[in-house]
Amino acid sequence: MPKTASHPSAAREDKNVPLRQKTADTEQLPARPVPKGMRVLLAGITVAALAALLFLRFHPEFARFGHTLTVDTGSVHEQQQIDPLVSQLMVDLNTADEEALQRISGVGPALARRIVAYREKHGPFAAYEELLAVEGIGEAKLAQMKPYCTLGS
Repeated sequence: MPKTASHPSAAREDKNVPLRQKTADTEQLPARPVPKGMRVLLAGITVAALAALLFLRFHPEFARFGHTLTVDTGSVHEQQQIDPLVSQLMVDLNTADEEALQRISGVGPALARRIVAYREKHGPFAAYEELLAVEGIGEAKLAQMKPYCTLGS
């Protein structure tokens, strides 16, 4: 069966035009014109896609996409009682034993022993700053511990 000129593997009538054109450092195929029927098809698809986007943008059911919805949850949070829960989780420095003191961030067994020993010798803590007198507690350690402890009620 003879090959036709429209088939890619067909013999080229013009033997002087190469199938591939070489440039300085790349090899590329020569540009082919897009057939008229294909241009019409691509234009139709583009118009249909734009029409669909416009429909979705202005249709009441789909128009809310892309907008932010703000929900006020303040009343829900006001109804929750967080304070009793937080106070149950906090460690009372004046009544806690060594094991309970270790639940405080940054307090290990050795520091817990020193806090209990200081409290037994000097009495209950009246202010957080008194913890600075305990060996191993400085300003940074006190700031780390403060959110997790209380001085009693």
